[in-house]
Amino acid sequence: MKTRILLIISIIFGLLAALGVRYYLTHLPQPGSTLTMGKVVVAKANIPARTVLTAEMLEKADYPSSYFPTGSTEDTKTLEGAITVGPVMKGEPVLRGNLASTNSSENGLAFRVPPGRRAISLAIDEVSGISGMVSAGDRVDVFGTIDVPDPAAPTAERRIPAAVVAVYDVEVLAIGRGAVPSNDAKAKAEEGRTATLSVPVEEAQRMIMLADKGKARLVLRSPADRERPSLPVFTLNNYLK
Repeated sequence: MKTRILLIISIIFGLLAALGVRYYLTHLPQPGSTLTMGKVVVAKANIPARTVLTAEMLEKADYPSSYFPTGSTEDTKTLEGAITVGPVMKGEPVLRGNLASTNSSENGLAFRVPPGRRAISLAIDEVSGISGMVSAGDRVDVFGTIDVPDPAAPTAERRIPAAVVAVYDVEVLAIGRGAVPSNDAKAKAEEGRTATLSVPVEEAQRMIMLADKGKARLVLRSPADRERPSLPVFTLNNYLK
């Protein structure tokens, strides 16, 4: 009985294979027929993953119009500036589905960090994190307190606490591990105790120093306010003036 079932299954698979071969053969171009060709953008050389595409990396190749890969294009300019998610081999069509932009977090937070900036995380609590009401996409200033030399002291050895501004007008990339906005204040307060910000590379050192030697606090900005006032260091001595 078991042998008969296996025989029947073998016959069925054989018939299916024969039908598949017949379908393939009947759809092959007939002798003397001409394939309509078009152009598809392909990789000029092997392109590693997470590479920003430039015109020099791309070229056009002939491809049968009836078999254009989904997501392919014949215009190299539409691909320039995009980032490869995975490697692309030489001669392989460059497909839009395998590319990412710098404003998308679908393939990781790194793709949302603009050129010339760095992502840096700060520890926050209910106060420094504005009661969990900061979302990814908001813009903030980073204020903080840190010990500085007392300008009124005869020597620089005496230090006093001071309020300083580390950076102005930076984007919040994520709160905790969430890189997408949320309207649930309670969920945002519970999901993490860090805020990841996109800061200019030249100001990353200031942020690290403040986080390690002082205490940082987020100050939420209005989306319509892009001013960068130059605030001096504020110490306890300022209260006496």
